Amino acid sequence: MSIIVRREEEIVIYCKGADSEIMSVLSRSFMDSALGSSVVRNSRAHLEKFSTQGLRTLCLAKRTLSLVEYDDWLTRHMEIENDISSPDREAELTRSMCDIEREFSLLGVTAIEDRLQEGVEETIDALREAGIQVWLLTGDKMETAINVARSCGLFPSTSSIYVIETENDVEKAYVQTHQAPLNDIYCVVLSSTSLHLLEQSHDLLITVLQSCLSVLCYRMTPSNKAEIVKMVKKTLKGKVLAIGDGANDVSMIQCADVGIGISGQEGMQAVMAADFAIARFRYLRKLLLVHGHWCYDRLARGFLYFLYKNAVHLFCGLIHIRSSHLIFSISMTNPRQRLERFLIQTFFRGN
Repeated sequence: MSIIVRREEEIVIYCKGADSEIMSVLSRSFMDSALGSSVVRNSRAHLEKFSTQGLRTLCLAKRTLSLVEYDDWLTRHMEIENDISSPDREAELTRSMCDIEREFSLLGVTAIEDRLQEGVEETIDALREAGIQVWLLTGDKMETAINVARSCGLFPSTSSIYVIETENDVEKAYVQTHQAPLNDIYCVVLSSTSLHLLEQSHDLLITVLQSCLSVLCYRMTPSNKAEIVKMVKKTLKGKVLAIGDGANDVSMIQCADVGIGISGQEGMQAVMAADFAIARFRYLRKLLLVHGHWCYDRLARGFLYFLYKNAVHLFCGLIHIRSSHLIFSISMTNPRQRLERFLIQTFFRGN
């Protein structure tokens, strides 16, 4: 995400984002300078340190624009934005943003602690005991994501972890999991670059995913999250429940069979797009395993009730098919007459 600030005659664009994205748009002159190489080296060291501690990291960068360069870019960008009839408008807007978001100088990194809510680990254990496979989709880097997965109980301390990015990783994971003891548990880590394997319905990958305890997907964009939900429904042939608390989870929630939004500090976008809303993640346990079971039981009983009711009604008609006698009194079947009789009886009883 970027913002352009103008102070007197100086125009500066500030950008924040994941380290992989920011590092790829740094200017070569900055990277080659003594100051720039030192900043990049120290920033990478801090990123690794923060990630191993489970902190969520971001990189900050800036670039000074000349007045002519900014005016030229703004003119082109507004022309594209106002041309609503163009079929390639979104792609052209993306290219226009990429033209200005380049040649940055790295300012540094930030790290914040995103504390887990109370009862997260117990809720995941309860879902797992109910036979539900839990996937974690996050935009964090791999080290941070794995640390969070361990802290919330998604990855038990005794489990093996297989990171899958290429077809060779899939084959290695398949061989190792089938040679391991039956009581051995393992978890799978997928990156955004390995989604094409799931999209191609890779047989070995599907076998590995169906047999693993949990799955972690890192460096996921909102569109990546929605794609995973669609591919899981298609390849694994299962019902998907998606739960999230931010705007980045809206597309994922809308693509799932059941969407649940958590209200909180991230805003209300996820709640507005969801089928159900809860205030804490731990409430999912009761919502799904208690009220969900009751709802299923009520639907099953209601279905049987309507089935037998209609069968009995039809059976009476079949028995008296050759008779001209009314099976039921008209006053019993006419709602208007039943209402009038009820009102008359109530009126005379009151008097």
